[in-house]
Amino acid sequence: MKLFFLLLVISITGTYGQSALYGEKLDSPLTLRNGLVIVVGDTIHFGKGTLPNGDFNYITRSGKTPLTRQWCGRYAIVQAIRGNERKKYIVVRAGRTAVIDITAAISVAEIVGINKSSLTLTPVHIRGDYR
Repeated sequence: MKLFFLLLVISITGTYGQSALYGEKLDSPLTLRNGLVIVVGDTIHFGKGTLPNGDFNYITRSGKTPLTRQWCGRYAIVQAIRGNERKKYIVVRAGRTAVIDITAAISVAEIVGINKSSLTLTPVHIRGDYR
């Protein structure tokens, strides 16, 4: 009984914590100001991490731990789009669940492609975030 109660509390707080940190789950698609459209099921191509050790700064696991440099050049599938009025996040499966601050990750080339197409965007192209 204690185990059941503990699992219930962890489940509820974990769900609330993710909602509080990343906002609510949003309906697909996500359209960035530059016209780039991202939908659940799209393939994201990771570039190089921007932290000094090569890990990713804008792609994290559970909002805390940076995705490691072993993911450089790999692909992941978009599982969900989350956000609020100010920020949008892409949730992918990269070994475990990883969350991407999509605008920041594209601007520093931590994300270099979507659906096998390369992104040749500069920070100027994505200023202002979302519509």
